Amino acid sequence: GLRFSNQFNIKKYVSSFKDSKVSEAKVLNLLNKKNIKFICLAGFMKILSKNFIDNFKGKILKEGLNKLKQESSNRISHILGEGLIIAILFQEPASGEPDSLIASLVAEKCYEKGLLVVHTGRESIKIGPPLSISDEALLEGLNVISESFGEIVQKI
Repeated sequence: GLRFSNQFNIKKYVSSFKDSKVSEAKVLNLLNKKNIKFICLAGFMKILSKNFIDNFKGKILKEGLNKLKQESSNRISHILGEGLIIAILFQEPASGEPDSLIASLVAEKCYEKGLLVVHTGRESIKIGPPLSISDEALLEGLNVISESFGEIVQKI
């Protein structure tokens, strides 16, 4: 992996992991600081902690929802939260006022498609998948949210 990265001028970071907690903290700090969204652990022979893995699952969820927000025609005002606990806040695009109706409709459509999200009774829905969720299941859930949102927006 290191020869390949040198050959193709790919940025890399090498850590000894003698103290795994300190090393993981350094790596996570570097990844966050550089806004890294994808990593390849070449020749990795250490077991990563649950915290390290969860950190990237949270990035998958937040990045996916932020992409949905960008494509929402100003119907999503905020994506809030850290890790795997996230809220989507909806708004009326013309006025910027909170929109509890679309939140309710999206939550209902997600449920019809087999995904349980929590409608707060206000302008938001909350998402809190289990920490053990696979990346594939997380992406499937994001797809359900995106499809549900798209279907509701087309109807209203």
